[in-house]
Amino acid sequence: MKKFLTGLFLLPAITGILFAAQMDPQLSRSLSSASSSDRISAIVFLRRTADISMMPQEAAVKVQMLKSISQRSQKDLVEFLVRRRTGKRVRAFNSLWSLNAVAVSADPKTIKELASRSDVEKVVLNRKFSLPKEPAELFPAASRTSSVTIEPNLVQIKADRVWATYGNKGLGVKVGIADTGCMLDHPDLSARILMSATFDELGSKTSDTVVDTNGHGTHVAGIVAGGNASGAYIGVAPLSTLLCAKVFDDTSPNPIATYAQVAAGVDWLISNEAKIVNLSLGGVEGDADSFWKTQVDRWTSLGIVVVGAIGNHLVGVAPPSSTRSPGNVPNAIGVGAIDSSDTVTIFSARGPIVWDTTTYLKPDICAPGKDIYSTYILYEGAYYRAMPGTSMASPHVAGVAALMLAANSTVSNTAIKNKIIATAVRLPYSTSEANYDYGYGRIDALAAVESSMNPDVAAPVITHTPAASAAFGQEITITAKVTDETILTPTAVLKYRNLYNVWTTGAMTAETGSTTYTGKILASDVKSNLDYYIYAYDLAGNTSYSPAGAPASYNTISITSRDEIAVSGNQTCPNPFAAGSSTATFSYYLSKPADVTVRVFSMSGEIVKTFTQSGSLGYNDFTWNGVLESGETAANGVYLYQIIARDAGGGVSTAKGKMIVLK
Repeated sequence: MKKFLTGLFLLPAITGILFAAQMDPQLSRSLSSASSSDRISAIVFLRRTADISMMPQEAAVKVQMLKSISQRSQKDLVEFLVRRRTGKRVRAFNSLWSLNAVAVSADPKTIKELASRSDVEKVVLNRKFSLPKEPAELFPAASRTSSVTIEPNLVQIKADRVWATYGNKGLGVKVGIADTGCMLDHPDLSARILMSATFDELGSKTSDTVVDTNGHGTHVAGIVAGGNASGAYIGVAPLSTLLCAKVFDDTSPNPIATYAQVAAGVDWLISNEAKIVNLSLGGVEGDADSFWKTQVDRWTSLGIVVVGAIGNHLVGVAPPSSTRSPGNVPNAIGVGAIDSSDTVTIFSARGPIVWDTTTYLKPDICAPGKDIYSTYILYEGAYYRAMPGTSMASPHVAGVAALMLAANSTVSNTAIKNKIIATAVRLPYSTSEANYDYGYGRIDALAAVESSMNPDVAAPVITHTPAASAAFGQEITITAKVTDETILTPTAVLKYRNLYNVWTTGAMTAETGSTTYTGKILASDVKSNLDYYIYAYDLAGNTSYSPAGAPASYNTISITSRDEIAVSGNQTCPNPFAAGSSTATFSYYLSKPADVTVRVFSMSGEIVKTFTQSGSLGYNDFTWNGVLESGETAANGVYLYQIIARDAGGGVSTAKGKMIVLK
């Protein structure tokens, strides 16, 4: 095991050199204005990282290996912090195993010292953020407007149909809630909550129980797993099991959380085998927060379904690009809110979001998020309340994921996301494509569960109109519509070849939310007639081809002349060659038919051989046996050659090359 663990580290290329760690600009600003008596809360990332792809597939094994790697690589750093704590320069610190990072509260000088260490990659401010504020909408406080046995939001997403058709209420699936805590003795939750824990600002666990003084976490938990103690079912997966991590403090009326609190809380949920984590929380509106992307990417690499609220805009209609992290992280399932008529609410944040210059569609999916009746702490004489928000929409999706895992425990987190999106009811109903308001539409629990139960045997469908011709030396764009019954984004690949009969592979990509894929044949390859085909495959390995029967069958693109003459791609083979006993083949491409003269020069500039030929569009070649114009055999050495092409209109193009004669 020791040897294997060592292989999992990605070490710096050069050791023994001091590396300047990256420092978060916000942390730099905090340090510049801090006094020596201040204590700054930061997160220190170790330079060593673990290669998840080299680990065994079992999530529990990965977790234990990450914990071991974190402990081993942080040893020196921890010893440093212990020494500084003795001198009261470090108030406290705590290890975050999933990221191989340490949250620390220390004076400015110590933070700067941490950033200068060779084993530290970066240091970021342990940012604080408040609980999402409730949208400014009117909603009933604690009573229903009519007598119901199942809350209408559950009927809207067909959760009740899953219960009735398959007897599936999510039994045995562990769902993690990272929030303000949960009311542990609530009649709708007490039988569902398996474990709970409270975490402080640096992510240290301070208690093995939780108290929810706000009610937000209790409301979210009820939407996932609430029963019918109120007289009606309120939870999507009422037999699922809850693990509650309290990651917000009790500041009233807006509790505060930190990066480290949420990171440690979710790490605890994962350690205790939660398969789904609901994050009805968020940072700054419109922010692509790199900390959250790093964290969500690590959690999903462990097989966790990460579901996040996309954010609430508080005044007026939410503008474009107003989503919040972590819901807007590409690997998370970002959830927007709709009302009972499947209309997106005015407060539900809109996409898109840009990560590292790439634009992504968010939200991914929508779920009911207006007037959602669920469990709550004591409020106006009742332990229930109706609330609006994407915080309420997100746990609907977490509950559906629990139903899917109860139906098929082997379905992966990636497949769950794809199947939820692929089976969604497209909104508005007039379009089949996604948009930045609704994402891919409203979640359909019944269709998603049935998709997770049934094996995927349907191959992607490729719809493509073949390209017939293209001009010499100009890039060719190939487009095709690729769809799949059960997987949102099948993979499409373009294969093409020129007269050399060697297939070249090109990626085909689609904008998020689109089924139209685009691939490119490089201009440098467009020099002769081209054959090509497209193939596509899904997560289950189902494959389709266009044209059918490829690669034995293929489409052919005829290359046409360009107006201007151009010589390109000239080569000599073999090079070097033995004059007099073997021949060299000179090849080149022409953008149109032309008369061609080839001159071979010695290094002194003397023309020692001349060839003429009628060149055709595309590929041309000629051979030389090494015999000079004088009849002598070329001596060993370097020779230059020039290709001169003249078209019928008088246009001229030239190309140069070099070859070696070596007997």
